[in-house]
Amino acid sequence: MIITVTLTPALDKTVILPGFRVDQVNRIQSLRLDPGGKGINVSKVLLSLGADSLATGILGGGTGRYIENSLREMGIASDFVWVKEETRTNLKVVDPQEHTNTDINEPGTPVAPEVIEAVYRKVEAAASPGDIVVMAGKAPSSAPDTVFADWITRLRSRSVQTYLDADAGLLIEGVKAKPTLIKPNDVELSRLTGREFHGVSEMVQAAGRLVRHRNGSGIPGKRRGAVCDRGSGASGIRPAGACAEHRRRWGQHDGCHGLRRGQRHGFPGHLRLSSGGQRCGSDHPRYPARRKACGR
Repeated sequence: MIITVTLTPALDKTVILPGFRVDQVNRIQSLRLDPGGKGINVSKVLLSLGADSLATGILGGGTGRYIENSLREMGIASDFVWVKEETRTNLKVVDPQEHTNTDINEPGTPVAPEVIEAVYRKVEAAASPGDIVVMAGKAPSSAPDTVFADWITRLRSRSVQTYLDADAGLLIEGVKAKPTLIKPNDVELSRLTGREFHGVSEMVQAAGRLVRHRNGSGIPGKRRGAVCDRGSGASGIRPAGACAEHRRRWGQHDGCHGLRRGQRHGFPGHLRLSSGGQRCGSDHPRYPARRKACGR
């Protein structure tokens, strides 16, 4: 079982708006709504790979109900903790004429400590020894930076694997608890190690030192691929060219957790990077030229 945790989900509202201009009236050409958030994106990628998962986190209001219903229609099991506050909505403006993508994200709503603990209890109840818990994205502003580190420690005592995809204090504190895997991008890895990288080789070396020191595994991601290091050497992964629709629907790098090893879904022996466009599943009419690169 793979359990994905999204403490600050969002309803992603994507608008196609050719010739987007600031300080002017703009006409939307088309609009689409999708359940979003890093952990939810991981569940969507796993679904595209034929793997089951359980999505959990915090939802609220009519927006939360829309997200829950959308996941149910997609075939993704979920078990969220509900609050009275409305789940946030993020606006994504795609301008195919200027080839730009503009994100306007709402902040997450603060929640009580009891709500965070209720999410953990759901995770604990669902996870068995050997299962994987993916903790991805931001935490509510009211939560301490140690929230994921605490979960990692508690879950490890139950022989549950923990994958961490976070930034800033959540990542810094989380790494101290020695998760099974981390997935920082190059900027996040730079913050974590306190140094600036000049080229992929320096990033690979830093990832290797971090993995060996923490006795875990790491997949530092870059825009054009990823580097996987399990402590015994690094391997480069280059995407096949995921289309814009794939990146929007499943997340730019969130799919790095969609990994396969034989018939069991866990950290890779034979690594398959889902966000590399191996199976995009895109039916978006605007990108027919890229369907071949996405395996369509």
